[in-house]
Amino acid sequence: MLIYATSKCFPRKTFVLTAKPKHTIARVRAQLLHLLYEFGREDHQFRLRFDGKELKDSLTLDDYHIMNNAVFKMIPMSKDNDSLFDLDSLPSDFTEDISENTGGVYGSTKAALLQEINILNRRQVMTATFHGFLSMHFVGVICSLVTSHWYTFSYHLLIYILSSYYAPQYSRLGGFTGNYTIPPKVYCILFAIVMTLVAAASTTLSALKWISVIVSHCT
Repeated sequence: MLIYATSKCFPRKTFVLTAKPKHTIARVRAQLLHLLYEFGREDHQFRLRFDGKELKDSLTLDDYHIMNNAVFKMIPMSKDNDSLFDLDSLPSDFTEDISENTGGVYGSTKAALLQEINILNRRQVMTATFHGFLSMHFVGVICSLVTSHWYTFSYHLLIYILSSYYAPQYSRLGGFTGNYTIPPKVYCILFAIVMTLVAAASTTLSALKWISVIVSHCT
């Protein structure tokens, strides 16, 4: 389902999120933090409010009976963990003092966000690298035509086509995209099994070829 979030701090921006009823409020807030990171406002601390009620991180959307196209309000908070002030209700000069003199969960939240972003960036790089290896595999498929075991081209080509077609793609902002017929984890397991069988077949054919060469020289 779609969820919209607005904030007085960003009057010209409406955040659009996708979520499931079983998702917690903390997960929704995490999505918003990732969006804030994109335009350099990852230090913005907030709580979510819906229908006049402040939402607790530990509860799910279903617990609050939140339906599709719900509109949340992002309430800016103090960076102090122990006293979560609603900054909208405080004078501006007082909020400046809070921003300068308090830390608390702000530091740990930002550190956790940056750590998660690094993990997602590594996942994106690994996926892109895997697609690069698939392109290299295609070169090997073509080269198999000029070997003495040219008939291996058929299953090499089939493996390449299926691997490329079902290969998951990933971006930090969009998550896993592309063909969803096979889940990414299942794909990785199947790919590892198939590559192991291909390696075993190649080793066997190579060993048989060397044995035939040795025998022919001995006779």
